[in-house]
Amino acid sequence: MSSENQLLPLTHRKEVEVCLCDIGWNKNQFQWTEESSDHSISRVSKLVYGKQSDFYFKFDINYLGTRVSKYCPGEDDLQPYDTSLDANWQSRLKVVRTWGTRLLKYFDRLQESMVEGPVIAFVEAGKPRTAHLKLASFFQKLTGDLRICDPYYGSGSLLRLDELVQCSSVRFLTHAGDASEKSTLPRALTEYTKEHKNIEFRRYNGSDLHDRYVLTDEELMLLGHGLKDIGNKDSFIVRINRELASDLLDDLRDSFDAKWKNAQPLP
Repeated sequence: MSSENQLLPLTHRKEVEVCLCDIGWNKNQFQWTEESSDHSISRVSKLVYGKQSDFYFKFDINYLGTRVSKYCPGEDDLQPYDTSLDANWQSRLKVVRTWGTRLLKYFDRLQESMVEGPVIAFVEAGKPRTAHLKLASFFQKLTGDLRICDPYYGSGSLLRLDELVQCSSVRFLTHAGDASEKSTLPRALTEYTKEHKNIEFRRYNGSDLHDRYVLTDEELMLLGHGLKDIGNKDSFIVRINRELASDLLDDLRDSFDAKWKNAQPLP
């Protein structure tokens, strides 16, 4: 038999790719390679999960000329099929589907076991500079669209917001400005928004604005103290990943958006 006849036809490769994509793979997760056969007969068509992965599905031919499959993870032995590839191709596709589904479930379990718990940082009273730097280390890594809820704001709030250097947009929902900055805060806010077009402030007049938090698509950051004077009192910063509290993040987003619609633009 020639080498050409023993390799998996292009049409069958396409069917394998469609099968895997149907169960949730994407094409950049796998690649085709060729290698010497375990039985020294021609070459093997080999589907590999990831370029650096040990997981594979081999389409091989044994020493009797029988077309077989070998795959990892799963049974480690060869799975024999009839000598006619076309007659049993749909059966082999079912084996590929089972293998692909099992592999995806394996990685799902692996990912679940690697989900990190909440990250908690202590902010010590009387160290506002240290508190600012600690918060800045978190803010500088945030990306995408942000929602910030903080009932009271001041010039210190603007200082913290300067650290959001990678965000597409920021919506800052508040209730009132710092009374001690009543004469200067409106101008400071006007000048700030003039230079930060991606940050918008709104005042919510309801009485149900209490908790302080920063919300992204993937993370919730709970603040034990307001941004304007963080570090004046002992408090905590708690970061919660979406994998831990997906429903909570969605509910909080909806609540924020409802209040945002009823809030008035500042300044």
